Amino acid sequence: MPRAVIVLKAQESASKDSILDLCRRNLGRHQIPRIIEIVEKSPKSQTGIDSHR
Repeated sequence: MPRAVIVLKAQESASKDSILDLCRRNLGRHQIPRIIEIVEKSPKSQTGIDSHR
């Protein structure tokens, strides 16, 4: 199941609906995420590597 984890730049805002609309316009049907998470910073492992690719 496609999933998107979004980290916004400082002072930026976006809604899940606007992100989903952008995905629908620019991605294939099978690439559109079903789950969209907006987080403050990218999750890191214990060694400091990004957990999400």
